[in-house]
Amino acid sequence: MLIAALAAASALATPVAAVQGPPGPPGQTPTGWTFSAGFGGFYAPAFQGADEYQLIAAPNISVAYGTRFSFSPQGGARFVALRNGGLEAGPIARVDFGRPEDGDNPLRIAGQGGDDLQGLGDVDPTPEFGGFVTYRTRPFTVSLEARQGVGGHEGFVADAAVRAGRPLMIGGRRVIASAGPRLRVGSEDYAQTFFGVTEVQSARSGLRAYDADGAFFSYGFGATATLPFGKRAAATFIAGYDRLGETAADSPIVDDLGSADQFAVGALVTWRFGGGARR
Repeated sequence: MLIAALAAASALATPVAAVQGPPGPPGQTPTGWTFSAGFGGFYAPAFQGADEYQLIAAPNISVAYGTRFSFSPQGGARFVALRNGGLEAGPIARVDFGRPEDGDNPLRIAGQGGDDLQGLGDVDPTPEFGGFVTYRTRPFTVSLEARQGVGGHEGFVADAAVRAGRPLMIGGRRVIASAGPRLRVGSEDYAQTFFGVTEVQSARSGLRAYDADGAFFSYGFGATATLPFGKRAAATFIAGYDRLGETAADSPIVDDLGSADQFAVGALVTWRFGGGARR
C-alpha cells in the first residue's frame, strides 16, 4: 500500500538526502546507529509527465550508522567506501517504485489519479544498483549517481546535481538551506519504459505508437530548507522544478496528455533517535 506514496515521493529524489533526518548539533558528527521517523506530504505530478497533481501523505523513515551508511525508502541505501577530504564515493542501491496504470494512490489526500495511463500497463518497481561520488567544498556540493535497473525498466539512469548550501538566520532561528541545478540522463530502455508506446499499447490506449530514445531525461532546479528544533527534530521544506527533455516531451504520454513542466513541493517533520555525537 505504501508503494504508490513512495513513487510520488521519488519525484523529489534529488534533494532526498535532506529529508533523511534532522542534522546533529552544530559542529558535531553523529556516531553509532541513529534512526529517524516522521511524516510529511508531497504535492507532485500524478506520474512523470503528468499535468494532474496529487497531494500525497507519506511516511519518512531512515536509519544511519555514523556518516558511513544510510538508508531510507526514498533515498535508498548507500555506503561511503572512500573518503578523502571533501570527496566521498561508494556503492548505492535504490528502488524505482514504478508507475501504476490506474494512477491511483491509497494515501492520496487530494487531486485526481485520472485514467491517462489506461492501456499502457503497470511499470513494476525496479531495484537499481550502482555507485555515487560526492565532492564538498564550501558552500558547494557536487554529486553524481549512476545506477542500473534490474527487472522493471531494465535501464541505466544517472543523476547529477550541484548545490550551494549554508546556514541562515531567519526570524532569529537557524535554517539550513541549499539549492542548485540538477540533471538526469537515461538509457533507451529506461526512456522506453516510461515514455515509449508500443503497437500493442497504442491499440489499447488510443495513443500513437512512439519509440523513446535514451538521452537527457530531464533538467531542473531543487531547493531545501531545514529548520532544526533542538538536537533531535527538524522540519524540512522541499521544492523542485524539472523540464522533461525532448525524448520524454515528444512522447504522446506527455505531448497529448500531460506537460513537460514538472513541479513538486513537500514538507516533512522528522525525529531522530539513538546515536551519539563527537566534535
